[in-house]
Formats: sequence, structure tokens, C-alpha cells
Amino acid sequence: MSSSSSSRFGAPKSVDLRYNGKVCSCGQKPLIKIVESEVKPSRGRLYFVCPASTCGFQGWCIPYAINGIPTATTTSKAVDGFEQMVVAIKTRVEVVEAKQEMVKQMVVRCLFLFFYFSCHSCL
Repeated sequence: MSSSSSSRFGAPKSVDLRYNGKVCSCGQKPLIKIVESEVKPSRGRLYFVCPASTCGFQGWCIPYAINGIPTATTTSKAVDGFEQMVVAIKTRVEVVEAKQEMVKQMVVRCLFLFFYFSCHSCL
């Protein structure tokens, strides 16, 4: 499958995009459509959809090669998935640490108030 884009001189140039074939859940070859909605940020992207609309199959068309060069999605899927997990875990750790710091500060304030009022009530 090919698509066109403009070069910096305005003349269209051909781009060779290669996709893996898909089979939908009902065993048929899915259709390839283009997101055409003006309001969607995914406008212009290609996606697979069941031709009979019976099984609900759909998914993004992600090229495995552009102009004969493998894309990052095919060469580093496992690495990308691992890196995404690491980022998610680091984010969760940061949230937990921030909450832990807030709890520490509240405990210190409560202890201060407890001792402050207990000492003043003794006088």
C-alpha cells in the first residue's frame, strides 16, 4: 500500500508503506478505512474493520516497513512495552512517595499540636 506526501518543493513523492495482513474474528479479510472525522485527532489514520460488521473487529493499521525500512514498532515492540511498564511503575512510585511525604508532614504537625496543647494545659 502506498501513500503520498509533499516534498519541500511541492511535488508529491511516493511513500511505500507495508502492512501485515489481518483476518477478523469471523474469518474474513477486513476492510481498510481512513478516519475522516474533522474533530478527531486520529484524522487521516488507517484502520482495519470487519467487512460484515458482525464480529466487531477493528484495529489500527500500523506499518511494519516504510520505504523498505523496518519501523520501530516491529523491531522494538518488546523493548517499548517494557519501557512503558517501567515509566508507569516509576510514576506510581513517585505518587506513593509524594503521599508518604504528606503523611509524614501531617504526623509531625499532629505531634507538635499534641505536645503544644498538652504542655499549655499543664500550666
